[in-house]
Amino acid sequence: MNEEDRQGYRRLYDATAHHIQATEEFARQLHAGPEVAVKSRILNAVNEHLHQLREDADELEQLGWDSGSA
Repeated sequence: MNEEDRQGYRRLYDATAHHIQATEEFARQLHAGPEVAVKSRILNAVNEHLHQLREDADELEQLGWDSGSA
């Protein structure tokens, strides 16, 4: 993998990390909000989304900071 590829993965990682932070803030606001019928479904969906984003961020981090042996 060349440096240009690693830079691309780093940019994607940065964008994903930013999205994770925004989604975590949304989850906190939603959790603190009033009880409504759909709240638990939305929280479940947000938590699943966060789990996937974190897995993707881990993969992007490994690709972006790879030693070049791949």
